[in-house]
Amino acid sequence: MKKRTLALVLAALMILTAFVAVPASAGTSGDWEYTVNDDGTTATINRYYGSATNVTIPSEIDGYSVTELSAWKHYTDDDYEFLGIFYNTSVKTVTIPDSVTTIGDRAFEDCTSLTSVTIPDSVTSIGDYAFYYCTSLTSIDVDLDNAYYKSIDGILYTKDGATLKVCPAGIELTSVIIPDSVTTIGDRAFYKCASLASIKIPDSVTEIGNVAFVDTAYYKNSSNWDGLVEVKRDITGEYTIKSGTMTIPHRAFADCALLTSVTIPDSVTKIGDSAFSNCISLTSVTIPDSVTKIGDSAFSNCTSLTSVTIGNSVTEIGMWAFSTCTSLKSVDIPDSVKTVGRNAFAKCTSLTSVTIGNSVTAIDIWTFADCTSLTSVTIGDGVKEICGRAFENCTSLTNVIFGVGITSIEDAAFGGCTSLKSVTIPDGVTTISWNAFENCTSLTSVTIPASVEAINFGPFVGCTSLETLYFNGTEDRFAEIWIYDYYNPDLKVNIIFAKENTDPVTPGDLNGDGKINSRDVIAIMKLVLTPNAEVTAVNDLTGDGKLNSRDVIALMKLVLAQV
Repeated sequence: MKKRTLALVLAALMILTAFVAVPASAGTSGDWEYTVNDDGTTATINRYYGSATNVTIPSEIDGYSVTELSAWKHYTDDDYEFLGIFYNTSVKTVTIPDSVTTIGDRAFEDCTSLTSVTIPDSVTSIGDYAFYYCTSLTSIDVDLDNAYYKSIDGILYTKDGATLKVCPAGIELTSVIIPDSVTTIGDRAFYKCASLASIKIPDSVTEIGNVAFVDTAYYKNSSNWDGLVEVKRDITGEYTIKSGTMTIPHRAFADCALLTSVTIPDSVTKIGDSAFSNCISLTSVTIPDSVTKIGDSAFSNCTSLTSVTIGNSVTEIGMWAFSTCTSLKSVDIPDSVKTVGRNAFAKCTSLTSVTIGNSVTAIDIWTFADCTSLTSVTIGDGVKEICGRAFENCTSLTNVIFGVGITSIEDAAFGGCTSLKSVTIPDGVTTISWNAFENCTSLTSVTIPASVEAINFGPFVGCTSLETLYFNGTEDRFAEIWIYDYYNPDLKVNIIFAKENTDPVTPGDLNGDGKINSRDVIAIMKLVLTPNAEVTAVNDLTGDGKLNSRDVIALMKLVLAQV
């Protein structure tokens, strides 16, 4: 008892310390605000307070070597935003010292008076949107000795020429020919380059970033939109994306309310964020095998979408990718997929069945939350973790087939699955977290493997029909792993331990002889014919909470598999 009390105290301390943030050391020196980096010897410049128009960033501040430039956090009542170092100043030119190695995300954002900047040879990394909204910037120059970046006609590229990072918004060019070495055009690369009317994009380009051409003369000419940048919002019926297109960019077809079907060529490798969001008349889509990534919210709120075929090369399905596709009925996630983002299929209220491939390692939070018609889920053997609220409020879910790789079922993973009657947690699971099955009001029996190391507070709170827990281990072991259910102190269930506290409960071994054979088949057939026969983890072979002919067939398959 003393050991358990000590363990609880230590756990509480760990939780408490998780909420105690240790802020980085910060300070001001003259017109500069900075933070001390983790190494304790270098600093990051975050903000300039001065009124000068020509500024030299110090190489050292209060004894710390300045190695990084980064945006600062501006807090509002209930949120914050990042603002550039020179936000709301009149700075026109900036000299960056050789001590700087990193120009962070949004470092110069909204420096609207800045006209020129030179990147020294010391810089090894330039973050996203580093020069975003620098509307007066006419040129970004790079020291010739820099090993990571270069400048061509004032436009910033990686040294190998493979990525066009950014074209300064104030550039005076009217046309740009992108070199054949370029394969990637970065996010917002030409954003606000108002004078650019002609941009020649070579066949070498395989990826175009989000809103790369917005607010340019090139963008405003709709003849340049077809399948490359954006399409007109009033397109109707069927649409074929032109062959050779490699990326469907951010919001390319978003809000095309009359689009009913789209043909994606096998040249496409990426479907960008929100690419087809709010296409409320789109009924079906086939994603070719060439595609490797489906971006965040790519098909969100496509409320007429009934079927999706996901190609066998897709490795990533982004957050909210198919959320609120309220007509989508079934989904097969192929074995190529490794990552499925949070909320990816949330609120797909017509979805009835899901098969998750063997390469997915975790089912993220809220991935299938509020899929109220979902009845059956098959989880691949690669899945190790079912994250918090992954299947929350799947009120029609009756059958969950777990893969053999699962080790953890997290907070409220199956909370509110009010039709779930029986659950057999597979061997290998080590953790069942608090509220894991909360408010599963039809749940009558749960089988817990001996591999479980911790059953945390309240996993079955609100399970008002729960009668039996089957534990495939000893009574002493159960006492060690079960933490008192203070959320549900009146929970009264019959706990059945393994035979003689040593033999595990084996599904299919109806006569308890440690074997699965024809005698068990005869026994289950008798049970099926017996009115009101008890459903247990031993005879419910399909895990659907029912005892019927499907269980007989499943047991016969087990017997035949041993022949």
